[in-house]
Amino acid sequence: MSRVPVVAVGVSLAAAVGWVLVSHILARPHLPDSAETGVPLSLRQRADCMYEVLRVIPGVSHPELRYETTDGWNHTVLSYLAPWNDGVEKVNFEAQKPMAGHSGYSFLQSFAGPPPPGFDMGLMIAVMNNWKARCKADVDFAVN
Repeated sequence: MSRVPVVAVGVSLAAAVGWVLVSHILARPHLPDSAETGVPLSLRQRADCMYEVLRVIPGVSHPELRYETTDGWNHTVLSYLAPWNDGVEKVNFEAQKPMAGHSGYSFLQSFAGPPPPGFDMGLMIAVMNNWKARCKADVDFAVN
């Protein structure tokens, strides 16, 4: 009885699994660092934490962390798709500059009018509570 074929299969399987792992790591999207985006480091660190939390909350789909420049200020925007009666609604939390007397950044979701009928406010509140607890984030929403 020969053991050579079994060893060869084992080595081939290990090589294939290793290749899949390396390919997965290399296929991850590149997230630019603070120097590339111009986003302040403390804001970037907070947004990175929030993005990682957003990725694992049940009910959240298509989590996104992006960078925008408004009035010469580079900042982060976190978004996700939330279910509602007629489909999905994109929910954006945009970083806000520290206000006078405050040292930290905050994140705000603004609705242009009341939230759409059937919008899952419970999910948005769960997202906000997770961010507050896990990332010490200052988050809120407003109805304009």
